[in-house]
Amino acid sequence: MEKGIPSEDVPLKRTFLRNPTSVNCWQRYIDHKRKNNSPAKQVFMIYERSLAIFERSYKLWYHYLKYRESTIASKCPTENAWRTLCDTYERCLMRLHKMPRIWICYCEVMMKRGLITETRRVFDRSLRSLPVTQHMRIWTMYIDFLTSHDLPETTIRCYRRYLKLNPKAREDYVEYLIERDQIDEAAKELTILVGFLWCSLADYYIRSAEFERARDVYEEAIAKVSTVRDFAQVYDAYAAFEEREVSIMMEEVEQSGDPEEEVNLEWMFQR
Repeated sequence: MEKGIPSEDVPLKRTFLRNPTSVNCWQRYIDHKRKNNSPAKQVFMIYERSLAIFERSYKLWYHYLKYRESTIASKCPTENAWRTLCDTYERCLMRLHKMPRIWICYCEVMMKRGLITETRRVFDRSLRSLPVTQHMRIWTMYIDFLTSHDLPETTIRCYRRYLKLNPKAREDYVEYLIERDQIDEAAKELTILVGFLWCSLADYYIRSAEFERARDVYEEAIAKVSTVRDFAQVYDAYAAFEEREVSIMMEEVEQSGDPEEEVNLEWMFQR
């Protein structure tokens, strides 16, 4: 055994010393120490040394953060160890602020800590840092977090932002407003849902292969909606539906050559 080094560490240590700039060598050495139940502080130190060299290594940072969390999982979220974990997340995000998985894990940790204002700030920072294409993953967690606390004003404000990205969440928003006795606001949102609800009913019949009933719904909606927005929404959905039906019918006519099918196709064009 080399001086001060356990015999089981010697082969990995030698490989590690020959390749100090290899991320995989560092990770294998860390995995070995963890497998042999080395003290957490010792593993922390090795992670810190590796990250001093590979400060932008997503792999090292991610495993380090999850390992730190695993060592304090049984501790009360108000203990300093959780604050130290969050400080480590902050150091990571100084280098990897475009990584959605890191933000998601950080938000989850903050929710466990139960610090409402601080957690909101982390969610808001994540939305500012990440591209819009990654926002849905954050918003789903954010809305769940807000609605689980008695924060009606903040939740309503954030829901309005969320609806710009995901208008389909408006029904959930209306349910939340009703639960919070925000009846006037719920009524306003319901008027916005009119076109969406008509289209949803038509979609239901389309999925059930009841195409004539779907057409009846579209026709009735066009006759009854009272705003340009609703009319445009229903009309566009109706036009897309008919375009799909015509395309399918044209393929069937080409394949079968059935005169009756051709008549049906002509009738569809006339519609």
